[in-house]
Amino acid sequence: MIILPGAAGIISFENADFAENQGIELEFYKDLSFIRDSWADFYISTNLAYIESEIQLSTDRPGSQTNNSRPLQGQSPYVANFQFGYDNKERGISASLLFNVFGKRISEAGTSGSPDVYEQPFRQLDFVYSHKFAERWKISFKAKNLLDDDVEFLQGGEITRQYTKGRSFGVGVSYDFF
Repeated sequence: MIILPGAAGIISFENADFAENQGIELEFYKDLSFIRDSWADFYISTNLAYIESEIQLSTDRPGSQTNNSRPLQGQSPYVANFQFGYDNKERGISASLLFNVFGKRISEAGTSGSPDVYEQPFRQLDFVYSHKFAERWKISFKAKNLLDDDVEFLQGGEITRQYTKGRSFGVGVSYDFF
């Protein structure tokens, strides 16, 4: 995705000649029974990814982008997910507190000397709860984006867009026919 030259801020697309992604991803899961037997239904989990990306653009295209070699648009250099949960199958109860953060990533590639626009790291905290009862019924509750961090885009150190996504809450009831 690129920003075309001019005051209108028109966004377009341009394909690359070459791109490469490489990285490592680590996952970890551990129930907390090692603390006490009564904590066996509690667990922690994490997923961490580190990614290096590079894109090579042709230098002979008119209107060209500011950087012919840069990270892939939309690719964060890191992503981290953490989860603290409770899962009791006998009682039909499941609850999780989930945290996610990603590294700054190019939102739009700059053109004609303008710098790239970077989406800044965004932290999200969610809570999910469900309880199965009476064999086929389930009630659930979701609370999303509890931190309500600012979503911020910078171009050359200047804020180009900033907003909050807001928090959302949901309650559901379901019945399993099968």
